[in-house]
Amino acid sequence: LGADLVRSNDGTFRISGSVFARFGRDEKDDPVRLRGLGDINVAPQAKLSVSKAFGSAGVRASVAHDFGGSNGTTMDVGANYRIAATKSVMLFGGPSVHFADDKFSQAFFGISDSQAIRGGRVPYRAKGGLYQIGLSAGANWALYRNWSATAFGGLNYLVGDAGRSPVVARREQPSAGLLVTHRF
Repeated sequence: LGADLVRSNDGTFRISGSVFARFGRDEKDDPVRLRGLGDINVAPQAKLSVSKAFGSAGVRASVAHDFGGSNGTTMDVGANYRIAATKSVMLFGGPSVHFADDKFSQAFFGISDSQAIRGGRVPYRAKGGLYQIGLSAGANWALYRNWSATAFGGLNYLVGDAGRSPVVARREQPSAGLLVTHRF
């Protein structure tokens, strides 16, 4: 759930805010890899985003904080390029980099001393910083009046302490989604 807080008259610059849920993790989902780590609960998250378009290209940055779960903060920076495929279909894609603070990194990728004791494991300290790089692409369809649908997919790759974490099964993190949007 989000809204533009500031939007330029020509629509090329915006600052927006949103709230949603950061999904957690259940130890039972991978009893071997997550042994002794406990669960990370789903947490409410607040996000502030800034974007600027330069013709068909654009840049964006966002900062999000979890209120519960990891109690951590993440920042994403990316670029994209848009091209009209038809009158009602817009294709888009581009790269992104993702950063996290120590709290987020340790919660999702680290093993604390107490978790190591519970799970019979070696502690692992996951520090904040660059943790993921990615590439995404998608399409947006103008449906009817102020309604649209967006389909997207991406592939992120875990790097640094996150990528080396014994908690991680695969460094490759695919994602996909479908959104239906109404503009008021």
